[in-house]
Amino acid sequence: MKKIILALTAIIIGISFSSVNACLFGNTLETMARINTLQTGPEIILNKKTVLTKTQKSQIVNALKKESKNIKTIENAFNYTDENVFYVRTVFDTLSYNTYTMYLYYAGDTLCGFIFKENTLNQVATIGDASIYNCTVRFNKQYSLPWFYSKSN
Repeated sequence: MKKIILALTAIIIGISFSSVNACLFGNTLETMARINTLQTGPEIILNKKTVLTKTQKSQIVNALKKESKNIKTIENAFNYTDENVFYVRTVFDTLSYNTYTMYLYYAGDTLCGFIFKENTLNQVATIGDASIYNCTVRFNKQYSLPWFYSKSN
């Protein structure tokens, strides 16, 4: 019995330590979609005819320059995607009140993309094959969640 309790305690401690400073968005797009403290706006499709802001152009080009040396212009960026489009959503974190812009695109059969702090050139995550990596925004507010502590009466 003591071994079982010690094993369960180790698992619980391991889970809590692994969630501290985890990526705000999770580690996959599926996980991100299930995080109830993140709210997303409607999907907007950007194509070559869309009038983009200077910030949008810079975000897209700067992010894709890391993927290919051939990306120098917004036209290069659109041509880099399979369908010549980017799928964009805003992501609002209800705990920190920060907003992010997520861009998705297809390269082959792979869903790729990147996330920026809204209206900045601060890229906070990269998306490849629907996995989220290079995340610089950490979730460390587990104590703010209503279910983290409960009182039994």
